[in-house]
Amino acid sequence: MAKKFIYDSAGYYEATFTEGTHNGSVFSADNTILNHERLFDGNISTAVTNFASADSLKIDLGSAVAVSAIALYFSSSEADNLTLYGSANSNLSSPSTTNAMTSTFPAGWTVSTFTEDTKQYWLLKSTSGVCDNLTEIFIGTEYTFDQEPSVGSVTGKEYGNELHKTIGGREFSFKHHDSKSTWDFKFDFLDSDAKGKLVSLRDEVVGGHKKFLYYDGTSYNYVRMNEGSLNFTEVLPSVFNTSVKLVQQLS
Repeated sequence: MAKKFIYDSAGYYEATFTEGTHNGSVFSADNTILNHERLFDGNISTAVTNFASADSLKIDLGSAVAVSAIALYFSSSEADNLTLYGSANSNLSSPSTTNAMTSTFPAGWTVSTFTEDTKQYWLLKSTSGVCDNLTEIFIGTEYTFDQEPSVGSVTGKEYGNELHKTIGGREFSFKHHDSKSTWDFKFDFLDSDAKGKLVSLRDEVVGGHKKFLYYDGTSYNYVRMNEGSLNFTEVLPSVFNTSVKLVQQLS
């Protein structure tokens, strides 16, 4: 399947978040979801609790922004349902987007796409039972590669080992973290349109600052981009080469 990037193109991590309930018509702020900040802390290791039916997370982007995808991470499978709403109204009345997600969520990442909508206010609502094991979400854009990376892509591992040597020549290795997958690939002979999409990705994730998803054709990978990625060389008029290195994020 085609490779993709899914990333926060909407300023999700800079948004204002409010927990509360949605009665089917309007949103009301309330202290309903325990540890709701875990849904926007950039960490997939800890889940919210008490995300019960009608409980909701309101997302105020500050201005109307185009959104066409939501990514959700579950620490284990989840059978209860969620719906994402988009509205021009701060109380989430009269939503123009209603993206219902009703199938069982597997452990790991799930990405749901929908028709692009430009709205300031978004809301994620539990619509059946208590939604457990949800550790992170973000909204934004899914970008399907305009072309496959060039031949010669490199995949590897970073093991986090640090080697120390004594005066007598004995060696000791310290393992700082579990292994991380890496991807290093190039795009050759991109047109201006494809370049513009990759520039948008680079700028929205602020180089290596924000984490995002790389779909490799089989599975979703939580990654960060190395600094220096997606710089462009013009090799012909309005034709460009670039490269990117991604490193798996463990949490």
